[in-house]
Amino acid sequence: MSKGLKIKISEKQVKKIAGYYELSGRVKRLEEALLKLQEQMKDFGVPLPFHDPYDFCEDNEDRRIIDILFSSSGLTTTEIASMIDHDRWFVLRRLKSIEERSLKDKKLNPKTEPKRSIFIHEGHRWMLNRDLLM
Repeated sequence: MSKGLKIKISEKQVKKIAGYYELSGRVKRLEEALLKLQEQMKDFGVPLPFHDPYDFCEDNEDRRIIDILFSSSGLTTTEIASMIDHDRWFVLRRLKSIEERSLKDKKLNPKTEPKRSIFIHEGHRWMLNRDLLM
C-alpha cells in the first residue's frame, strides 16, 4: 500500500496562495462589471472606444491573419502570405475587406478618419491599432 504524500507549507506561502485567490476573485468581479457597463453603454447608444477585431472576420483565414498581426509589430502582405501559405493578393484583399467591415460597423470614412481604423498602415506594413482594441 502506498502512503499519502505529506507536504509542508509555511504560513507565508499559505497567505500568498490566499492572496492569489482573492486577486482572481477581484479580477472576475471587474470583468463582470465591465461587461455590465458595456451592455448599458450599448443600450444608451454610446459608442464603445474599443472593438474585438475578430468580430470583423468572416472565416478562419481572416482570424489567422489577425492572429499573426497580434503577434507582430507590423508585417507586409508578402510576409503574412508566407506564414499562411497564400499569395500576397489574397492577404491584401482579406485585410481590406476586414478594414471595410470595421469602418462600416462604426460608420466611418477611412479617408477622413484613418486613425479610427482597426489597422494602421505604415508604408507597406500593416499593424493592428491597439488603441481601439480590447
